Amino acid sequence: MVEAECDALPSFLRVLPEFRVILCITHGCCYTRQNLSRHLLEKHRLKRRQRKGIETSSQLNNIATSSNGVVQPLDGTNEICGLPTVPGYLCHLPDCDFRSTNVNQIQKHYNQEHQWKVVHQGLMLWNEAYLQTLFKQRQRQKLFAVVLADKVHQSTNPQ
Repeated sequence: MVEAECDALPSFLRVLPEFRVILCITHGCCYTRQNLSRHLLEKHRLKRRQRKGIETSSQLNNIATSSNGVVQPLDGTNEICGLPTVPGYLCHLPDCDFRSTNVNQIQKHYNQEHQWKVVHQGLMLWNEAYLQTLFKQRQRQKLFAVVLADKVHQSTNPQ
């Protein structure tokens, strides 16, 4: 067998080198070296030999070992195909990076963190955006605003 074939990843896995993670397109979630094997076993039912083949692929050389080594995407990142994209809200105040997919949570944030009172300051001026997160586990979720793929395509192809 040719070395490139041995090093190939299954079609459901995609390396995202700029963020140092591997994306499982089937489950819409990213993984580090630390949790990839467990995902492959529990969700894809891959045998040990298959998992080891994936884990030792040179394509994973720059994948973070744990979430500490992951590069968090910035707001304005192009939509990452394979991750769920959801409508959400961003705090509009400078130096505040609060994001939420729930309107009640953004209102609560304004009230508690910024002591925003509609009576005194007027309407809450949060920004609406499409959001993604690399990880599904709530404690590891960090939402970021994305430019939708169809918008990226439109802006790069003037008519």
